[in-house]
Amino acid sequence: MPANVSLTNVVKKFGPVNVVNDVNLEITPGEFVVLVGPSGCGKSTTLRMVAGLEHISGGTISIDGKVVNHLAPKDRGVAMVFQNYALYPHLTVRDNISFGLRLGRTPRKEIDAKVDRAASILELGPLLDRQPAELSGGQRQRVAMGRAIVRDPQVFLFDEPLSNLDAKLRTQMRTEIKRLHARLGNTVMYVTHDQLEAMTLADRIVVMRKGVIEQIGTPSELFNSPATSFVATFIGSPPMNVFPCTLTSDADRLAVNVGGDKLALPERARHAVANSKELLFGVRPEDIHLAPRDNTQAIHGHVELVEPLGGESFVHVRIGDATLIVRSEGRKLVESDKPITLHVDLQRIYLFDVATDRCVFHDTEAAS
Repeated sequence: MPANVSLTNVVKKFGPVNVVNDVNLEITPGEFVVLVGPSGCGKSTTLRMVAGLEHISGGTISIDGKVVNHLAPKDRGVAMVFQNYALYPHLTVRDNISFGLRLGRTPRKEIDAKVDRAASILELGPLLDRQPAELSGGQRQRVAMGRAIVRDPQVFLFDEPLSNLDAKLRTQMRTEIKRLHARLGNTVMYVTHDQLEAMTLADRIVVMRKGVIEQIGTPSELFNSPATSFVATFIGSPPMNVFPCTLTSDADRLAVNVGGDKLALPERARHAVANSKELLFGVRPEDIHLAPRDNTQAIHGHVELVEPLGGESFVHVRIGDATLIVRSEGRKLVESDKPITLHVDLQRIYLFDVATDRCVFHDTEAAS
């Protein structure tokens, strides 16, 4: 049965350095939760503490309502899939999958049944008598997943399992992992630095930075309502454009100055930004469009670079001292090294306070 996982005020120190600081997280039974963030943010360390591979320096970790702080990894009801597969090169696929069961002296008939079930789920049947050296990277990762499945864990732990695969294989394995979760229904904690992986797999995403949680939410919540400029620029591909701006007020109209052009803001933005001394302006690439030159709600820039991707292009535009990315639909290419006029969807902009990094304005009323 899937279990809940609870982290309460969890801390991990290496010497005087806090690599995980006061992490609180509740995962419901059967939920697929992805921890994402840049290298060194503490996501893998958090996962290893849940697995029992790292001792915690403070706080409590509970699995299925039982505190596991001092339990050995084998007694926690978890199974972990590692980035480097961790297969025994001299053993066959069958023996790699069954290794933990044999170590625990599980009856042979039960081992065979569990291995055959895992092999069927992961389509490993024809490969059971091969050794790891005879397998592709994707096949090796499926073997590692099979070794986890036969343990019937309450919680699956994945530590960047796809990072060693090429782009095509990563896409295929994402699909397989999602199907596996739908079939088995186990609780999953999954670590990656790839926000696209997180967005496609997760029920909820935990964004971490410098050992703390920046925001927890569904993929849609993080994309549409980022709490900080860090989350805004981490979630989304290409990321949100975020750069400094200034506010002006002419004849009771609030406007934001972007690269010398003024864009009118809704009146409700006035109260939201009243206590902010410095602001960052944010807008996603898909919310900027090519505009006629007489558009009064436009910004003017210069095309630095165009990335053609077939059905769309990413256009890098210089606006004052900043460069923003525009997602241009269609096959017509914008020319490099040319002036350009852009229309910003003002119902989809964000303002962030520089001092706190928090989002202080997003026109949710208009966007809804």
